[in-house]
Amino acid sequence: MTDPPKARVGVRASRAAREALANIAARVGLSVAVTAAFVGFLGSCFVTEANAVVDARVYAARLAAQGYSILRVSVSQDSPEGLKGADCLGLAKVEGVQAQLWMSKAEDAHWFAIGGPPVPIRRTGGDILGFLSATNPDGVSHWSGAPILLDVSSDLATGKRQSFPVHLVQGASGRAVGRDAVLAFPTSLTMLGGGFEGNALLVSDLPAPNSSAESQSVESCSLVVREDERLKAKNAVSLVFSASRGYSVQWVMLNADALDPPRSRFETRPTRWLWLVGAIVFLAFWSLYLRLRRSEYAVYAVSGLGVTKLSILVSTEFLTLVTVGLLYGSPILGIGVYRAHLGWSEVNVGMASAGRYFVASLLACLALNVFASMQCRSATLDALKDR
Repeated sequence: MTDPPKARVGVRASRAAREALANIAARVGLSVAVTAAFVGFLGSCFVTEANAVVDARVYAARLAAQGYSILRVSVSQDSPEGLKGADCLGLAKVEGVQAQLWMSKAEDAHWFAIGGPPVPIRRTGGDILGFLSATNPDGVSHWSGAPILLDVSSDLATGKRQSFPVHLVQGASGRAVGRDAVLAFPTSLTMLGGGFEGNALLVSDLPAPNSSAESQSVESCSLVVREDERLKAKNAVSLVFSASRGYSVQWVMLNADALDPPRSRFETRPTRWLWLVGAIVFLAFWSLYLRLRRSEYAVYAVSGLGVTKLSILVSTEFLTLVTVGLLYGSPILGIGVYRAHLGWSEVNVGMASAGRYFVASLLACLALNVFASMQCRSATLDALKDR
């Protein structure tokens, strides 16, 4: 710390920076500790919240892969009422339904020729593009109308992302699907149920080769439902296809209703208040810094420095430490974001938490500087009067 003037003392704003730098240099260890604490809490807020977004996406993807938002409508065999493909397509009007497919019963088929690798195949129809857009948003642009949807776990789909030609024959008759090779599009089908792993769907206008539009009996309907409208959509579909008539309306993931919805789970995460905890803890750090520096600030008060100018001096020290911390911490954080390949959504959430911490810490510490300056000057003057 530089020696204060002997005579009439007053530190102007232009001198505050020089005094602050001198005071910081006088206690380098303490200054570094405070700066590291500020940057550490700032980085923790960013990293923790960015990871929360990643965790939420992984959680949502895991549920989606198990059919969390796939509603299946089926009918019992002894029910007098059947299930038609037109019934499935009509469910597109239900609020919350993104896409709808009808499914026929599984048929035996083989790749390449009779005796080739077996594969169960179901005929399907409906909003194929809507289904792929909801379940495979990254790969739907590669689908160009391929008539076979092949689960990605199939050996034939290994390493493939776009449609590729295959030969498929059905049943013991060896009837080929198409005159020549047909295109198969690899996509995940496991969200439709466990029985679809490694299987294929044959996109068709009719459930069976010789069926008519009037008798399109299907085995089930699969509805892709928006996450936020699951309950509403299920209740609406259950009114149309009631259990009393022999219908079953269930989520593909049987315990889906017992799990926390991904959005709700993310919005109620405990770490959303981390910025506030960080601001409070850093305020305690800064209080300790002011406590350890009180004797030096008392020298300024004894020399005649007023509350306003003492507050400016202390606040300049604080802002200098914060600025140095940001200059060193920002490049490190940027490198971490780049190496972690974070997307804009993760960065935005992380920056929001870090920004709240920064503003809360800044305002709280500046207010504490004013209060500490008032206390320092009054306590010092009272001590001199007692002497």
